[in-house]
Amino acid sequence: MNDPFIDQLVNDLQPKRPLRDTDLWALGIIGFIFAAIAIAGTIGLRPDFFQAAKTGALFWKPGIFFIAWLASSLLIMSLSRPHGKIKKWHLSLFILALFTLLYQLLIQSQFVGSKEVGQVLRDKSAIYCLSIITGGGGLLLFAAWKLWITNAASMQPKLLGLLAGLNAGSIMAAIYAMHCDIDVALYVLVYYGLSIAMLSAVGAYFGQKLLRW
Repeated sequence: MNDPFIDQLVNDLQPKRPLRDTDLWALGIIGFIFAAIAIAGTIGLRPDFFQAAKTGALFWKPGIFFIAWLASSLLIMSLSRPHGKIKKWHLSLFILALFTLLYQLLIQSQFVGSKEVGQVLRDKSAIYCLSIITGGGGLLLFAAWKLWITNAASMQPKLLGLLAGLNAGSIMAAIYAMHCDIDVALYVLVYYGLSIAMLSAVGAYFGQKLLRW
């Protein structure tokens, strides 16, 4: 026998599509493709593209943020579900990205003086770098938020939001690095890092305020 009260309570319930890890990977890959098309089609690749490939800058600089995207994606997938846990090997990927940047800082400190670093940090393109990564990353964050994050059931919504911002910023930073010809590691740390930090802060704020399940 049906209970009318229970029937009334569940009458408006609609089945919800379960989270699938492949959807998040697809979002990331599509984000990379759209960001690459936008950068290549508007401001183009760096003028010394082939020289940068020879020196390794074409690999280590985008590589840092590609690894950060990979690590944050794995963490997002884990934390988007109830009782999801942070695994040590997920964090090891972040450590690898950080180690790569610190290694470049150490190596470059032997060849790049404080005067050159000061000139690079005052470069007029810095505001351009901040705008592109933050603006493009913001669009990617919005898309991920609508299509994945709001469907999550996380026990740590603030951290999930932070990771979503970091994830989106890392995608945009990895692609923008294919255009930027400033390979000073301190510049990368300050301006790329600041852009990603801002997106992470926005994600954390909205994660804490809006994510409910």
